[in-house]
Amino acid sequence: MDESVLYRLLLARRFLDSAARHLEQTDVHGRAVAVVSAHDALDNFLGALASHLNVHIAEDLTMLRTYDRIGSGGHSLGSRTKVAQLNALRNDVKHLGLSPNPAVVRQLIAEITAFADATAKAFIGRPLSRIQFVDLIREDDVRSSMQKIRALIDSGEYRPALEQMAHVIYRVYESHLFEFTRSLMRHTSNTAPDPEAVDFPQA
Repeated sequence: MDESVLYRLLLARRFLDSAARHLEQTDVHGRAVAVVSAHDALDNFLGALASHLNVHIAEDLTMLRTYDRIGSGGHSLGSRTKVAQLNALRNDVKHLGLSPNPAVVRQLIAEITAFADATAKAFIGRPLSRIQFVDLIREDDVRSSMQKIRALIDSGEYRPALEQMAHVIYRVYESHLFEFTRSLMRHTSNTAPDPEAVDFPQA
């Protein structure tokens, strides 16, 4: 997967996480932020999906037109009803200052999250919720180690996770520094003059 696509997918996931957090709030502004965050998430997700599928999307296309362009490119995404509903809610919040209905927002964001997961799994191979920042790591062995650490954290095994993290930090960062230091010490020990051969001035 192209790195720019992966970055946008991660951004979409962060927006969805933000929407879910704000849904837990009972105030009007919390629901409004949830709607706008979910819209931004879907907008990023559809843009990333279009790039992944090599569907050209103009920079000024709206979210709904991006959805339609992907479909016209031969990639069926199903009904656009929920996407249009989210778009309408976002316009009400952003342009009209209307307070969204809590029950509608809660149900719609759950459906949009499920849509993003199912669509990502169908076209990318993994649900959006399973795409993680460790996927940006290019080195296969380091990425694999970090995925195992994430699994340990998710299962509550924090001590083994910290130990494995220490190994990764040493392997990726510190081992190179130690090798450089050892190399420098070998070089200086070979070129430094014998202390007994140095003539010091008389006091």
